[in-house]
Amino acid sequence: MELLLQCAYVSGWSLIAIITKSLSQCACVRLLTGAGIGAASMAAPLYVAEVAAANRRGPLGTAFQLLVTVGISVCYAVGSVVSWSWLAVAGASLCFLHAILLLKAPETPRYLLANHDREVTDHMCL
Repeated sequence: MELLLQCAYVSGWSLIAIITKSLSQCACVRLLTGAGIGAASMAAPLYVAEVAAANRRGPLGTAFQLLVTVGISVCYAVGSVVSWSWLAVAGASLCFLHAILLLKAPETPRYLLANHDREVTDHMCL
């Protein structure tokens, strides 16, 4: 699911950088990327809660929220220096990189159990 969200991000930021000529077009495409980030804000902590060890769930959940806040601050700082189209290219590039790295992420134990892969699930939970 997270990989599908990354497709929405990459396409949204790419559309902003390439074809957006007016404020209304930019707002419509930002709606797409905003919906994607809203869904990811739910999916990422859920993934961390399922994969992380019990003693690391709290710090990792906190780190997620902290990094979201830092990312917003960095975007404001960079956006004051570069044009919005280059900021959109940077956003698309980071989303594309995240989508590639997401291919290496392990499946959750719940997903593996649902697909009857008990051997791998037992190995992950140890």
